Amino acid sequence: MGCTHADVMIEAHRIRVARGDYTILEVQLADAIELLVGRRLQTLSESRAAGDPYRRG
Repeated sequence: MGCTHADVMIEAHRIRVARGDYTILEVQLADAIELLVGRRLQTLSESRAAGDPYRRG
């Protein structure tokens, strides 16, 4: 949401080139979407990685 198909394709192309892949694959599209969403959404956390749901404190 908030990104166009072109935004995703451009980012996927950049990822493809950086990895040296011949074509854009589903993995590059998924990585591009994750990257674009991560840029767009704000967070109060230092890390966007999944946390331990059982951790206390």
